[in-house]
Amino acid sequence: RATATTAVPLTRSDADRLEANLSRRLGREVRLHNQVDRAIIGGLVLRMGDRVIDASVATRLQQLRHHLVVGV
Repeated sequence: RATATTAVPLTRSDADRLEANLSRRLGREVRLHNQVDRAIIGGLVLRMGDRVIDASVATRLQQLRHHLVVGV
């Protein structure tokens, strides 16, 4: 089971496409649970077991802020 955290609820068709894509990539069936957290602004945070893929707008903005303040 995987959890997708999004800023707005996923439509059933979006959730179905995401499940199919993940299942194909991982070679096993993935069932998706969606939770909403408006603080991520956009994008999604995907959790599968101990793996986390953070493609949220909030994290991207935080990374940009860090690069602007600290430099590359």
